[in-house]
Amino acid sequence: MKKRFGFTLAEVLVTLGLLGVLSAMTIPTLTYNYRSKLLETQFKNTYSDLKEIGSFLNNEYGDVGEHAATIGVANWAKEIISHLSGGRPYKENANSDPGENNIQTAIWNMYSNATSKGLYSFRGFKSGKTSIFCDNGGIWTDSKGRIWTFNAESKIICVDINGLASPNTYNIDIFAFIPMSASQVAQWVYEEDASESSQYTGQIVVCDAESLRVNNNSNAKECSEGPNKPNGDPLNQAVTCALDLCPFNFPLTNISPRYSEQSGETSTTVYSKNRLGKALNEHSDYWKDYIQYK
Repeated sequence: MKKRFGFTLAEVLVTLGLLGVLSAMTIPTLTYNYRSKLLETQFKNTYSDLKEIGSFLNNEYGDVGEHAATIGVANWAKEIISHLSGGRPYKENANSDPGENNIQTAIWNMYSNATSKGLYSFRGFKSGKTSIFCDNGGIWTDSKGRIWTFNAESKIICVDINGLASPNTYNIDIFAFIPMSASQVAQWVYEEDASESSQYTGQIVVCDAESLRVNNNSNAKECSEGPNKPNGDPLNQAVTCALDLCPFNFPLTNISPRYSEQSGETSTTVYSKNRLGKALNEHSDYWKDYIQYK
């Protein structure tokens, strides 16, 4: 008699069950890593694009920050968009006039249909105080599907680096960038005297959008005393306030919001926390530790 070898039905079912368990444990982690890496790449590409635009405008006008301060937001928006591949008005473009066609209403309508459940998603802005600080200059998109909006006073550039896709959350897929003159770079970024500005060039710098959101939500009208804080000029005052209220995050590969708490003569650096309450620091893997995808 010949002896037959094989697996019983029970053994096959047990094996399939184990494979199912392993897949359930592994696939979410792989998806999580993929999404975080994708967002990291999209952010770096966006920042690289803006750095190149800033360098071009430096060569064209001498200083991108000074140039941005001298032109209207409509021209500033068009100038930035003109340097982007496929830059064009978004299908729900709007202007800054009051009424149903203004930018805030358009953004609310755009994001109300998104599948976002982000920690600070646009979905929640319609009920309560507004946090849309880029509400001038139209709504734009480009060949990469990013959504671009602008701020009239400080010429802040807001970018949703993955369009309407989730999580639609500040400092995760929605970022703020601000044009700064060489003097401002010296003072606000490197904390040096304005006389050191010759060592720097104007730049478009990333700022803490979440900090802007919080201050905008609380209707902050007073800013901390920044260097060379102007008096009597509402426009320059608004620019200085924006610079004071959006601290700049370095290194740029880990842009988790952080700030200093002063207690007497002691200053302590406080770091933001991810959605599970874990404090972040310079060594955190920003997108993986902060996003906490489910």
